[in-house]
Formats: sequence, C-alpha cells, structure tokens
Amino acid sequence: MGIEALRRCRTTIAPDGEISMHGDFGRAMVPLLAEGTGTTIEAQNGKEAFLECQAEPWMNDVVEFIWWMIRAGFLIPRLAHDNGNLVRMRLTVAGGCFLDSKVDHPLLPGALERVRARCPGIPDEVIEYLVDAHSCLEHALARPSIVLAGLAYEAAIDKVVEVLANRGLVASRLGDQKAWKKISVVGPAIPHVFSKAEDREKSFAATAAWDFADTLRRRRNDGSHPRPVFDFSDLTEVQEFFVSALRHLPGLWSVAV
Repeated sequence: MGIEALRRCRTTIAPDGEISMHGDFGRAMVPLLAEGTGTTIEAQNGKEAFLECQAEPWMNDVVEFIWWMIRAGFLIPRLAHDNGNLVRMRLTVAGGCFLDSKVDHPLLPGALERVRARCPGIPDEVIEYLVDAHSCLEHALARPSIVLAGLAYEAAIDKVVEVLANRGLVASRLGDQKAWKKISVVGPAIPHVFSKAEDREKSFAATAAWDFADTLRRRRNDGSHPRPVFDFSDLTEVQEFFVSALRHLPGLWSVAV
C-alpha cells in the first residue's frame, strides 16, 4: 500500500518536488487503507494522522516503511516537525526507478518468495544467501550484495552437480573443483536432461541460466578481490544483477528437478 501510495503521489507533484507526509502521502494512503479494510473515510479527514500520530504504536508499520525507503536511498528526509515527526521528503533518482518498476525490481515485496516458489526443493541455504544479499541492497551495499548472490548461486550449483552425478550425467568427483569447472561441466549435460522435443524451451532457459551463472561468478570474483575489473559504484548495475539472479535461478535449478 505504501508503494502504491507513493506511486500515486508522483502523479500529483512536480518530478523534483517534495512529498508531504499528510498532504500527499497520507491523502493517497487513506483510500487504500479504506479499501483494504472495507471502511469508508474521506482522505481529507484521515490524512492528518500521518503527520500528527507518527509516535502512536498503530502507526509503526507506516513509519517503518517510510524510514526503510529512506535507508534504501529512495527518499531524502527534508524537514522535521517540532515534535520530531517527519514532515516532507524528496524522491531520489533511484526512488523514481523503484516506483516505476512493477515486478522486476529486487526490493519490491515478494521477490524472494516468488523465486522460492519457482524452485521447488531448492536448499534453504540458497535462499538464505539471497536474503542476506537482499538486505545489503536495502542498505545500498553493492559489493557484498553481489558476493552473497554469487554465493547463493554457488550453493545451488553444488547441489545440481550432486544430483547430476547421481544420475550419471556428470563426473562424480567434482566436489573439490572450482565453480567455473562445475559450470563448464553442467552445460554439455543440459541437452541430456531435456532430451524431449517438448522440453526445448526448458533447455534454452537452463542454458541461459548457466551462462548467467558464469557471468555472476566473474562479478563475484571482482567483489572478493582487490582491484576489481569493474568497481561497485553503480548501484543500478548491482540491482540489475540481482534481478537477473532471481530470474535465472529457476532455469538453473530446473536441471536438478
């Protein structure tokens, strides 16, 4: 609801304008809350609570959402009220991109839940590493986010290799090999996993996923060693890597299912 309210605010303010907690955000939130709870309340009558009642326990979720947006670098706090309440905020460039995204932005709600649902049986540690990478993104920590996403993929790769070894599709002694070696071995096995004509699209998706795994592996190496080939100053690039990691993980994992 908070994200949708801020999206609505963007249609009523200047692109570089400030968003007020009550006049803009509160006015947009009240109809959403009324709809969600099946009640009726005029925005004009309910908006002031978003300014004057920020210290109330029942406003915690709203306040935590706004300060999460600030911590993630999407909003800049502008003015404080006499009693310490936040009055105005300004949307950052990154915040604008976040609100414009509908499904693929890594910080939109439900991203990790969706990828887990698309990867039945995937080890918990893979998701745990992605959760940690996600938390780093929430704090605009680019380098550790890439490293942890790469670690998640490496854990998934290890399990896929184990499954394929048990099926006799790859060598059984790959446990001590480096990630690049495991990736290079799985690639040729994909056509044997998806050998039926109706599995052609699955084979394409799996091949693309394992190609991406190697790209992420190299970027992870950049993050784990001094003097990287490319630095980590571009947060948008890191977010795109994370989105790609979530998109490709089901294809990578499909080889083991």
